[in-house]
Amino acid sequence: MEIDPGPTKVVVIFYSLYTHTYQLAQAICQGVQSVPGVKVELYQVPEILPDAIIDKMGAVKAKDAMKEVPIITHEKQGEILKSADALIFGSPTRFGNMTAQMKSFFDGLGGLWYENAFVGKLGGCFGGSGTQHGGQETTLFSMIYCMMHLGLTIVGLPYSCNAMKESVSISGGTPYGSTHIAATDGSRAVSENEKECARFQGKHIALLAKQYRYGKAMLMGVETKGSGVGVEAGEKKVEGEKVKGEKKGSEAGAKMPKDKKPGGEKPVKEGGEKVKGEKKKPKGDKAKGEKKKEAK
Repeated sequence: MEIDPGPTKVVVIFYSLYTHTYQLAQAICQGVQSVPGVKVELYQVPEILPDAIIDKMGAVKAKDAMKEVPIITHEKQGEILKSADALIFGSPTRFGNMTAQMKSFFDGLGGLWYENAFVGKLGGCFGGSGTQHGGQETTLFSMIYCMMHLGLTIVGLPYSCNAMKESVSISGGTPYGSTHIAATDGSRAVSENEKECARFQGKHIALLAKQYRYGKAMLMGVETKGSGVGVEAGEKKVEGEKVKGEKKGSEAGAKMPKDKKPGGEKPVKEGGEKVKGEKKKPKGDKAKGEKKKEAK
């Protein structure tokens, strides 16, 4: 039986000001692309800060480095998000929470939420902070809460990722999603260990999304290349014709004849009439073992 449900699609959506989260997003995309039959699309959410503020924050060059990444606008988001099998969101922390830019994006998904457009899709997240304990996990959970309300099935970063067990040097990486540490002034580059966690996460989600899509196709009875689901390839079931492997008799649910009773009992006709061959009991005979009463 051959099943071809089509290519699996993973969409990665992020916000980044100084490219740290963007670098994690790129690593996640690399992990997704390592899985055959899975394609990935990368988007950034719209910026809400004025250019003057971005200039004062010294982020003009950083924003320019990400200008080739398409922005997922409100007009395009419906088509993009509905077509995905898995969605992975990324945001740096702002006082233990996701950025206002990412929150604004989530807030604009009410219409799709009402349509149940996210139910049955996988969801994951990634992020980062300035310090080692600067709210990385709470930032991830701020996105997880939104994803759960949307109906996404959450996928984390399992400890089968050896890079997440790093304890000699400072590194991001949590069971809720990959993270980075940027330093309070943004001077720390994303480490190779942090990128490895992100690549692992991307591959992990891509594999699960592919398995989910394939399994869903089988359950829904998708037929491709002359193969049928539930019937062996090339074999069609015709009314009254047995399918290979079908059991006979009572094992296949066959009904007992009307004149037969289970348990080996003798057949009896309707109305209690005796069947030919049954011995007639003589009148007046006492049953075996019954004592005869003496006449007084």
